[in-house]
This record gives sequence, structure tokens and C-alpha cells, in this order.
Amino acid sequence: MTAGYGRHEVLTEVDLNLREPGLYLVLGANGSGKSTLLKVASGRLRPRQGQVRLDGVQLYRLFGDDVPYHEFVSFGAIPDSDASLLEMYRLKLEAVGRGPTLTDFLRGYDVPWTAKQFVRVRGGMLSTSEKSELLLLLGLAASPRFLFVDEVFSQCGRDVTERMTGNLQRWSNATGGLALVASTRYGGYMDVFAGCFVLSEGKLRPLPGSTGKMEAAVPLAGDPIVGADSRSRDEREVAFVFGEYFYRHQRVARDNPHFELEAVLENALLVRLKGTLDGALAYLREMGLDPVRIELMPSPSDEDSAASAESSES
Repeated sequence: MTAGYGRHEVLTEVDLNLREPGLYLVLGANGSGKSTLLKVASGRLRPRQGQVRLDGVQLYRLFGDDVPYHEFVSFGAIPDSDASLLEMYRLKLEAVGRGPTLTDFLRGYDVPWTAKQFVRVRGGMLSTSEKSELLLLLGLAASPRFLFVDEVFSQCGRDVTERMTGNLQRWSNATGGLALVASTRYGGYMDVFAGCFVLSEGKLRPLPGSTGKMEAAVPLAGDPIVGADSRSRDEREVAFVFGEYFYRHQRVARDNPHFELEAVLENALLVRLKGTLDGALAYLREMGLDPVRIELMPSPSDEDSAASAESSES
């Protein structure tokens, strides 16, 4: 399939076949064509060449009620009004003519607002990440068969991202629905996705490691343990840096025998070692995670030494 605008071709020879229900993720830089891909997949933009099929039927041959109901959730549609969350919820359900009562919805999903807050909180009072989460919740409330999510996760921290992804899982498990999520960045664990892809230069490719299979070890660039003995016990902070996008086959335990997980970054883990660096690296590889680089964070003693050296030079 190819697609674009005017003389500008955005997608070239894209072939995406998602047969199983579940969550699928497309990552890519700004301007890579993620929004175009979702617009084509949802029927909002005709491809120049190729076909788009939903439930095995070509999308542009379906009309009216024959089209499987789907929702398009876009970061650009973030609400900023004086309407309360309850008013927005009711308006959404009235527009689509379907959906659960607010009470049932709050029981079925992990929602950061109570029923009383739905009455009191206004759209204009929400932060950017809260508006993103509200958009997704309104899309889920419509009970679609397919869900297309465009850049909603890019503005959210890890905790919000995990909660939003959990709600997507609840929806898919309950309805058998399929969600295609496009994002510049995704700050949560990716093992929840049935497939992950990278869109670059108009072409779509599977994200390495997204099949759940163990990948061959990636050689470390340079000496990963300069200034430290990898076999000796160390309690300093270490950053395990992964590739362009960090795919986590399994959830790394925050507290394990080898290190304490301090932060999950877009392509790295920041940890504090409990034992040896070799032990931590072996643990990660057992989890199917092979860092391309290891960065040793300066210890307080190192910083003190550097500071004293600077003062002596002056």
C-alpha cells in the first residue's frame, strides 16, 4: 500500500497484516507518516495503491452499518472546554448511540477520577497527560471493534502510560477488539503488545525482538566497564542503554538480587547495582535484554575527587 498528499508520497510499499485481536504499536519520529498510516487504516484517507481490509472485507466497499465500528483517538483532539468530565462522557455516548453507564464504566476500567470528580472537574482544568488519558477513556467508552490511537501516549509519563495501556488491555480482552497505537515515544513496558513496528522513510518494519523470541546477544560497543572491575561488588548507579527503541520481552523486577531499578527511560534502564556488574548483565540477558552500551554513573566519591582536583588546580 502507498499513500500521500498531493505530490508528496508518505508511505511506500507498506504491508501490515494484523489477524489476531490485541494491541499493536507503531513507533516513529515526527513526520514519519504514523498519522497517515492510521488515517489510511481507518478509512479517513484513501491509499494511492493497495487495499485496506477490516474483518477481511475491503474497507471502501463497506457502507453504513456494514463498516465495523471503530474509534479514532488523536492527540490533536484534546478537549479544552468548560464542560465537566460527566458532560463530555454523556455527549460521547449520545454521539455514538452506545456505551456503558458511568457507574459501570468506572467499575470496568482503571480511571483516575471518581464519580464525584466527573461532575466537578472541567476539561480546561486538566493537564496535557490527563487530557490524553481522558481522550482514550472516551474512545474506550464507545465500545469500538477497532481503535486507532494517534500520539496520545507521547505526552505521558510511565505511570500514566501503564494505566492507559492496562485499560486498552481490559477493553481488548473484554471485546476481542484490536487497537493500532502510533506514537513518537512509548514510556511503558512493551510486552503487552502483540506486535511492534517502526515506521521510517515511508516503510514499516517489525521492531527487533517484538516476536517474543530470544535475540542473539548484541556486542557491547567498546569496553563497558572502564574504570571498574566487573567482578567486584559495586553499589553505584549504572545505565544499561539499548538500541533505537527499547523492547522489553518481560518485566524486569524493580527489586531483584542484582540491582534496584530506579528509572525506565525510552531506550535505557537506570539501576543501582547490588552486586557485580557481570551478574546484572547476565540477569538482563536471561530476560532477553542485550544492552548495546553500559554507562557508569559517577559515584559521590568520584564527584568529590573531581571537585577537590579542580580546587587544587585553581
